[in-house]
Amino acid sequence: MPNVDNATITKLYDPSIVSLSGGVTLAGYFDDHPLGATYQAADTLVSHRRWYNAGAALTQYLHCRTGTVYVRVGNVSTADVSGWAWVQTGATTLPFGWRKLFDSSSLELADLTRLGVARAGDNADIVSMGKLTSIASSVKMAANLEVASSIQANYRMGIMRANDYEAYMSFTSRVGTVSAANLPSALTSMGNMYFRVANTLTDTDPHAGRALGGLSSAIHPAGEGVMRMDARDETGTIKARIICDGQNDMVQIANGVLRPESGISLSSSNTNSVIRGKNDAVILRDHNNGNTTLAASLKEAGSLTGGTLYIGYNRPEANIFTSAVSIDSPVTVNETMKVVKDATFVSAMTVAGGLTLNTALPVSSGGTGAKTATDALKNLGGLPSNGTAVAATKLATARKIAGVAFDGTKDIGISAANVGAYPQSGGNVGGYVNATYLSATQPANPGKEVQGTFIGWNETNGQGESHFINNRGGGVGGFTFRTVNSNNTQQTGYVRFNGVGDLNAQGNISADTGGVYEMGQRVYSPNNRQPVNTNTANLGGGWWRCGDTGMIKQWGYVNKGSRGWSTVNFPIPFPNACANVQVTVVNGGGGTFVDNFGTAQIINNIGFTCGQDSNGSYWEATGW
Repeated sequence: MPNVDNATITKLYDPSIVSLSGGVTLAGYFDDHPLGATYQAADTLVSHRRWYNAGAALTQYLHCRTGTVYVRVGNVSTADVSGWAWVQTGATTLPFGWRKLFDSSSLELADLTRLGVARAGDNADIVSMGKLTSIASSVKMAANLEVASSIQANYRMGIMRANDYEAYMSFTSRVGTVSAANLPSALTSMGNMYFRVANTLTDTDPHAGRALGGLSSAIHPAGEGVMRMDARDETGTIKARIICDGQNDMVQIANGVLRPESGISLSSSNTNSVIRGKNDAVILRDHNNGNTTLAASLKEAGSLTGGTLYIGYNRPEANIFTSAVSIDSPVTVNETMKVVKDATFVSAMTVAGGLTLNTALPVSSGGTGAKTATDALKNLGGLPSNGTAVAATKLATARKIAGVAFDGTKDIGISAANVGAYPQSGGNVGGYVNATYLSATQPANPGKEVQGTFIGWNETNGQGESHFINNRGGGVGGFTFRTVNSNNTQQTGYVRFNGVGDLNAQGNISADTGGVYEMGQRVYSPNNRQPVNTNTANLGGGWWRCGDTGMIKQWGYVNKGSRGWSTVNFPIPFPNACANVQVTVVNGGGGTFVDNFGTAQIINNIGFTCGQDSNGSYWEATGW
């Protein structure tokens, strides 16, 4: 099939096309395309031409990649630029004489009839797509078939096939109603399928058109699906329903009775895999650890009161009888267990609550032969609760309790020493004491001439402190906090306070945020230098301290306005001594140097006396 060169041919009625009887392949843009000149065609065009002179006619079929077929018919004409007078009939005409012949994405009854798929004469009620009841062959759909009302089938339904092996039928909600981008806010129905008795029977038939059952689907707000399958009785009422819930991972029998013939398997890996009874109560659960719960249903919805769980329950009216119930493992009864008839326990039975027997267990079988405690004591030769044994006044052989002899004839007294306890007034521990914690609530009171370490708590008006007191006796006293290795064979460190308050440590002494003081004075070292502080450095006075050596330099200017002596106070006192004071005369100008002088005398840590002329002097002092 030849290709049309869109670079030179832009009209579908181009003579190079219509002169050919047959098909051509289109690729590009054509001015007289039924979908417009801006539509990019990738289509097939078939042209049939009759004659070439007067009386010539042209028929063109355009097969679009959208699944739509267009047709146009024209007669030769000199009145139109195309050379053809297009015959336009019907309400579906398009520009340039085109008319849509078939659209696989939007089938109508006329389309199917035209294709020979539907034969309207076979059934008198085929008057619309809603009444399509006969399909002569098959229809292949490139897209979806959308039905406005319904499709009815008396005997068969169409089956969609993905391939030669898989068959399925798909029902999809209308676009814009529910979609992945438009989920509902509540559980919403997505569609229903009903199976009915044919309505072609006589009008007097009460079952005509009656629903036998159906399938329905719904969607949760989060997108999970729900499928329901139900069966109805002769009146159309739902009698049995199975619900498959994708949100809760659950299959629920909403109505009817489950009668499995091949067993029921629970998924032990899914905690929601249970069997529920009345009021949504879990009556059977596999805990995935070897344990299984079997319980009765709830009496009332929302309550915590359950009914009675019957094992081997006989119902004569239902013709159900149980000959025996066998329990091969130990049975634990937490409340009350009632045995109506006979019960044989091969293994052990543990009863946490009460046990009531209708028939007494004979003594020969390990029982008491009685139904009451009084009769049981009598049968077993036991004493009643208020009875007295013949030899109960005194023990035949005295026994010791905590080292004190007891024969039953009199009370005995047991002291703390008898049981190795400490008296309430206190005592001495001869060995190690292991305790989670020790607490002292009273002041430490070592007493007189009692050497040792004492721990106490001293409190006055709600304010208190812990006391660690060392009574050194005749020694030097003190405290040593020592660490040793795991074998307690080698010392690894210690901190010691001696009896006069000296502190000594094997390792370093660190102060996180404070400092070390001696006689109230902060102590510094080369590795912990004293901060360098300076006053405002100006001619009026200032000072500077060397952080390495502690040397201090101070300076200033003095001028009393006339010749004489002036008292100078240093900006800061020298902590130790002033070593030197230098005085420099300020010259008032001119060439005369008579009486220009500056002297220093009476020097101490806080200042000196300066002699100066009328123009003043600069001074500098050094010390530490």
